[in-house]
Parts: sequence; C-alpha cells; structure tokens
Amino acid sequence: MALLKNTSEIQSFLPSSVTADYDRIKPFLDVADDKFLKKLFGNAFWDEIVSENEDPQENNEKLDRVIEMAKRAEIHLAYWKGFDVLNAQINDSGFHRVEDDQTKSLFNYQERSLKDYFKNTGHDTLDVILECLEDNINQDIFSTWKDSDACTLHRKYFINSAKEFSEIYDIDKSRLVYMNFVPYMKYVEDREIAGITGDALVDKLKTLIKDGTLSDTGNEVYAKLLPHIQNVSAHYTILYALGRMGLQFTDKGSFFSEFMVAGGNIEKEGYDRNRVAEIKEHVSDRIAFYVAKLTDYLMNNREELPEYDEFLGDDYEPYDPMFDNSDKKIHRM
Repeated sequence: MALLKNTSEIQSFLPSSVTADYDRIKPFLDVADDKFLKKLFGNAFWDEIVSENEDPQENNEKLDRVIEMAKRAEIHLAYWKGFDVLNAQINDSGFHRVEDDQTKSLFNYQERSLKDYFKNTGHDTLDVILECLEDNINQDIFSTWKDSDACTLHRKYFINSAKEFSEIYDIDKSRLVYMNFVPYMKYVEDREIAGITGDALVDKLKTLIKDGTLSDTGNEVYAKLLPHIQNVSAHYTILYALGRMGLQFTDKGSFFSEFMVAGGNIEKEGYDRNRVAEIKEHVSDRIAFYVAKLTDYLMNNREELPEYDEFLGDDYEPYDPMFDNSDKKIHRM
C-alpha cells in the first residue's frame, strides 16, 4: 500500500508543476515500496508505518518524521523506475512518445539529468532514513525495526553506510556507489582484513556491531579497533574497485561516477587510465600506512584482544602489503 495517496501529496515533494495523474504513477509507487522501502524497513515495521500513515497517533513525532522521509523516497524512486513508461502512451497501435503542440519532449541530456535526479534523491533519502533509524534505535517506537532482519542486514559490514564510507574516502555520500562497493568490500573483509586480524577477531567485532553493543562498557578496546579496520577496508575497497566501476576527475578531486555505476560507457565519462594508475599508487600508499597503524594497535593491545593473541600464536610475522598493479591486478608479494 503506497504511502502517498493523491496528487496533492505528491506535489508537496516535487515542484508544483507536476500534475501527473495519480492512477498513472500509483503502480510505480508500489514498485518503489516493494523494491526499496520494504527491504529497508522489514515487513513488520513497514506494516507499522502504513498503519501510522493511515491513522496517525499522538506523540509519534519521530515515526511521523520517518514516514515523511519515506514518502519523499517513494515518489522519487517511483518516477525513476517509471520514467520511460510515464513518458510514453500505450494503446492498441503500440507505444508512442508523449508530445503535443503545447508541450515538447525533453532533449536526451535533459531526460538523463532528470532521471538521475529522481534516482539519486530517492537513494540518498534512504540513507537519511537509515541514519535516523540508527540514531534512534533504542526508542521504543523503533523497537520492531531494531529486532528485524532488515536492521541486522544494515549492520553486516565494518562500514555500513555511504555516510560512513565518505568519512574515510569521499564518494559524495552516494548510496548507489556504496551499494556497488559491497561485493568488493565483502571480499576485502574476508581476504585482507581477516588476513591481518584472524577470523575470530573479525567475527567478534561483527557480532558487537550487529548487536549494537560495541560502545558498551568493557568493549572499549574493540570500539577503538573499528576505525583502524575501517580505514584499511575502505582503501582496499577503492583499490579493487578502481578501473572496474569508473572514476571521474574534476577540480574538486576524484570521485566515483554514479553514471558509470549504473552501467554507462566508460569512454563517455572521459575515463583516464593514467590518472587511475596514479590514484591506485596513492591509495596503495595509504593502505600500507593504515595497515601499519592497524597492526601497531593490535600488537599494543594484544593482551586485551584474546582472539588476536590466539591468531598470532608463537610464530608471528608482520603483515607487509606490497602491490604490483600492472594490468590492474593486485598481488600480495
């Protein structure tokens, strides 16, 4: 059941000139709910959101704020998913572009820009919702989400949001880029991080993150460990992703292209292999720096980290990452 009920509500989240027939957009509101919002909230908490939206209760200001953000995400994601169909007329004679004497279709570059706006705004709003839920996770009103598999899913890695990743390496807080990083990040955690810390310490830290107990008294040594791991994980992820996801370079620096992530042609984005090689070298240097910092922390706190102490045993050899990036391949020497 869509959260937005009529065109008037839609216009409160989009420019007032938007006058699309609600019946035309409704199927895509449902698509946005099924593909994005229900997965973010989980089915049980989604039912509570729908119920509150249908019959608002007093003193539910924080939940109502989440619902407003969910509506913003819903309409932007709906227009993104339905963009091509909403720009066409479908009748017995086939498919036709929507155009008449009073209104002309957008140029192709304008269509791409508008579609990207809907996509990016929708996904970025999902991240804002997730941040709000995490900040208020111990509030009773969000207890259903806290106990859901959906919540656990968003605590699966050492870096669990676009915002967290951007604090280490700038991806413009893009949820789209972050989501495309996940396969690389998972590989990094399994291969590189576990290679430094051992599987038992990885499992211990992830359990604390998943349970939301990392900041509890007695877990300080693990809480201080996490930023060191995040620094290593983020830069390894960048290194593995470079040359595969695409990179744009501007006067503001380098950043991953959402157009590239969406599957666009590298050449259209002015992909520069020499610049990518320079970034790889820079990131490799930072990895070596952060691995050294992580190793120092682990060694200095070995007695308080029994999982790491057991992993080292009596035959410890320092971890020293070296890279051969020819042919875009990475090898530990």
